[in-house]
Amino acid sequence: MVLIGLSLGAPWISPHEPWETNLDRTLERPSSEFFFGTDELGRCVFSRILYGGRLSIWVGVVSVLIGLLIGGTFGVIAGYFGGKTESLIMRTVDVFLAFPSILLAIVIAAMLGPGLVNVILAVGIRNIPSFARIMYGKVLSVKKSDYVVAARSVGASDFWIISRSVLPNVFSTLLVFSTLQIASSILLGGVLNFIGLGVQAPMAEWGKMVSDGRSWLATAPHISTFPGLAILFVAMGFNLIGDGLRDSLDPRFS
Repeated sequence: MVLIGLSLGAPWISPHEPWETNLDRTLERPSSEFFFGTDELGRCVFSRILYGGRLSIWVGVVSVLIGLLIGGTFGVIAGYFGGKTESLIMRTVDVFLAFPSILLAIVIAAMLGPGLVNVILAVGIRNIPSFARIMYGKVLSVKKSDYVVAARSVGASDFWIISRSVLPNVFSTLLVFSTLQIASSILLGGVLNFIGLGVQAPMAEWGKMVSDGRSWLATAPHISTFPGLAILFVAMGFNLIGDGLRDSLDPRFS
C-alpha cells in the first residue's frame, strides 16, 4: 500500500503546498516540476492527491469502525439472545438492507448536509446493517458449539461467554470483512464527495478532485484521471489484503 504510506507522509513528501494557487501555471500537463500536472487554479495535482488520500482513507477507516462497533454489537445481541430482541433488531436491519447502499448513504448525507464528518457518519450508518448481519450469522453458528454449551452449563455469565468464547471465534471473519468494507467505504465516500455532499473547497479529497476536473476533461484530463486512479488502486489494494487475510485465516482455503 505505497499510496497509503505516501498519503500519511504527505507533509514531508509533498513537493508543493496543496492549496497554493498560481494562475500563471494553470492546466499544465505532467512534468518534472509538477509530476501529475496542475489544475484549473495552478495547484499541484500530485500534492493534492497526497493530502486528499488522508481524507479518503480516514473516511474508509472511521466509517468501518462505526459500522463494526454499532452493527457488530447489535448483531451479537440478536444472535446470542434471540427471541423478540432478535426479531426487532434483524427486522430493522432488513429494512435498511432493502435500500441500495449508495442511495441510503446519499439520503443520509443530504439530510446531514455537506462536510467531512457528515460523510463519515453517512457511510458509517450505511455500514451498520452489513456488520450486524454478518455478526448475527457468525454468532448463531458459534453459540451452538460445544465449548459455548459447556461454559453455559457450568454457570458462566453471558458477558463471559460472549467475550471469551464467542468474539474470539468470529474475529477472523470480522477482520476480513472489515478490510473489504474499507475499500467499498472509500469508494462510497468518493461518490458522496463527487456529487458535492462531502468536503468543500479548498480541501483536497479524491472524489472531490475527480468532480472538479470534469469541466476540463477535454483539455486537461490529468486533473480527474490521477485522483480516479488513486481511488481505484487503494480500493483494489484493500480488496487484495482482504482476500489474502481470508486465505490465511480461513482453514478451508489452506
